[in-house]
Amino acid sequence: MANLYQGDNPNQLTNPFQQKPAQAGFFSPMANPYQLRQPQTNAYKSQLDSLLTNPSSFSGTPGFQFALDQGLNAVQRSNSAGRNSGNALAALANYGQGLATQDYGNQVDRLGRLSGQQDQFNLGTEQNRLSGENNINQFNLGGERNFNDAQNNANQFSLGQQQNFNTATRNANDFTLGGQQNFNTATRNANDLRANDQQYGLGMFNGANQFQLGREQNANTAQNNWWNNQNNMAQNANTAALNQNNFNLGMGQNQIGMFNAQTQRGNGMGQNYNQDQMNQLNWAKYYNPNPWATYANSINGGYRSGG
Repeated sequence: MANLYQGDNPNQLTNPFQQKPAQAGFFSPMANPYQLRQPQTNAYKSQLDSLLTNPSSFSGTPGFQFALDQGLNAVQRSNSAGRNSGNALAALANYGQGLATQDYGNQVDRLGRLSGQQDQFNLGTEQNRLSGENNINQFNLGGERNFNDAQNNANQFSLGQQQNFNTATRNANDFTLGGQQNFNTATRNANDLRANDQQYGLGMFNGANQFQLGREQNANTAQNNWWNNQNNMAQNANTAALNQNNFNLGMGQNQIGMFNAQTQRGNGMGQNYNQDQMNQLNWAKYYNPNPWATYANSINGGYRSGG
């Protein structure tokens, strides 16, 4: 019997992952967009430090001048009888100094609150950055593991194919050898029959039956081996398909996880952006420089009357 497997080449059963390393594009790790993100500079803290270091640089809030004018007018009206007296001048100076001190303290408190809010914003930004980096690292690690698992499964599949090929070749060779042995036995039986005329017919009959039985048994064995080989190949193909499905499922789960991470990051950045806009709006309510230096000199150096 001819070897049905001589035309097959086991080297043609190549590993589809062997020629596709991660660096060649089959699996490319995701770049990390969070590495260049840095917290914003806390401008409120710088203003607060400058104000605490040099209080004389404070020029007053937008409502200071109005409150000062109203207060001075009230003090002057209450002391209208002795406007030029020392008590009236002292009351005016004390009121102006007290109001300036209160306005300075309010400004320090306001900058302290804004500085704390900016620190919280920077802390949230850093936490989002670290969380995003961790998610990307986990995604790349999962993709690399899936790639390695698929490559290992493909190697196992190729090894199984090689083993099946070797088994089928060995079975075919055994079948051919058995046929040759049967032929030799039949020839020997024929020679024995010719040497012994009385046993010729019986020996020929027995030899022919044995030859036919052996050939049928060998044919049955070869057929069973062939079907077993087909079943093994089908099982290997099903295993490879299952592994590919598991690989695709893993990739899909990683993509879903990355999408959720990107969504959470976007929500966090949006909240931080809204908070920053609110901080800037609150600051804009109070910050409107108003010349105050001319009166600040009279408060720091004492009130000087022209009368």
